[in-house]
Amino acid sequence: TSFEPVFRRVEELQNQEDKTIDCLIYLTDAYGTYPERMPDYPGFFILPMTAEEIEKDSFLREKVPGWIQKVGLEENG
Repeated sequence: TSFEPVFRRVEELQNQEDKTIDCLIYLTDAYGTYPERMPDYPGFFILPMTAEEIEKDSFLREKVPGWIQKVGLEENG
């Protein structure tokens, strides 16, 4: 998955006079490619896993940019 088109579209909307983008909330597994630069709004990726699984996942740790906030959707137990 490339996340770049979504971030480009948000930027286009943000450049319109009547649009204000406060954040991007994305339901995803986070596996994909990202824009090279951090946008000027926060990005939250809601993931189908627990916070513990997120911490253990090497792809999420190493490949997902630090400016993406990763939020687990599922609970332990």
